[in-house]
Amino acid sequence: MAQLVVEPVVTRRQQKQFLDFPWALYKGDPNWVPPLRGNQAGLVGFRRHPFYERNKAQAFLAYRGGEVCGRVVAIVNYGHIERFGEKRGFFGFFECRDDQEAAIGLFEAVRAWLG
Repeated sequence: MAQLVVEPVVTRRQQKQFLDFPWALYKGDPNWVPPLRGNQAGLVGFRRHPFYERNKAQAFLAYRGGEVCGRVVAIVNYGHIERFGEKRGFFGFFECRDDQEAAIGLFEAVRAWLG
C-alpha cells in the first residue's frame, strides 16, 4: 500500500480537492444526498463567512499514492470557549475512504493543530 501523507489545505488546488472529494467518494451511491456545493466553501472557511470573523479553522487532506483518500476540518469556536469556559476544539466535514490509517492520520492532524 502506498504511503499516507496528511497535509493542511493551503492552496486553491487543495481547496478544490477538499470540496470535490465527497463527490468522488460517494459516486454511484444512490443514498448520498450531496450538500449545496456553493455553501461548502464558506462553511469550511475557504470563502468569507460570518462564523470565521471571530473563530478559526484549518482543513486537512489525506493522500495515498497522490490521490485524496480523506478530509477533515479542525475548528476553534471562541464563542463556545467564552460561554462555557471549556478550552475545546471541534472537527467537521470528515470523509474518508475505508482506510483506518488515513482516518487516524486526519484526527492526529486535528489534535496537533488544536494543541
